[in-house]
Amino acid sequence: MGDSIAKGVTTSPSGPYNDWASNVFTALGASGVTNRAVPGSMFYPVGQGSATIKDQIDAGSVASYDYAFIMAGTNDFLHSLKATESAFIDAFEDFCDYCDSKFSSSQKVVFILPIDSTEFRCNMKDGLVTSVGEFGKVIAGIAVAHGYGVINGNKFGFPAPDYIDAVKTALLVDGIHPTDVGYKLMEKSMLNALN
Repeated sequence: MGDSIAKGVTTSPSGPYNDWASNVFTALGASGVTNRAVPGSMFYPVGQGSATIKDQIDAGSVASYDYAFIMAGTNDFLHSLKATESAFIDAFEDFCDYCDSKFSSSQKVVFILPIDSTEFRCNMKDGLVTSVGEFGKVIAGIAVAHGYGVINGNKFGFPAPDYIDAVKTALLVDGIHPTDVGYKLMEKSMLNALN
């Protein structure tokens, strides 16, 4: 479940999609892999009609899942000027409480933190979160407090925001969405993290 990066968007939210997530779990021997990600999804909805990760959970029969991987937060970060940090923290706490009610203790829920490879920087109204990496720390702290696993997207090997443009262009279409080469890097990094 997740946003456009979890879905595998390379150039357009309507596709075609890179199948990186299915490739990872198939390589691990999983069957019945379903990618419920929806481009634009957020933990914290900023307006009417905003897609949320809760919607994706509600759309499927999560009781049959052994694992749920949730990769989101980039859209929350990019739209965070519409909310304070404390509002996002409250919303993410509520989301984790919601997950507690939807997933049993035998199911594994793992959050994949946003990749801090964007050229975007913003200050939330509380003035504390200034980068995707810092924003990911907020998500990680709350997720771990709820007993959920965390995989750090910053360990996927994407270039830092101030890295040379040629490398960024080879791995990221627009500073946010990976190219097919970038998704291959994500596949390899996820396999390493899960192994």
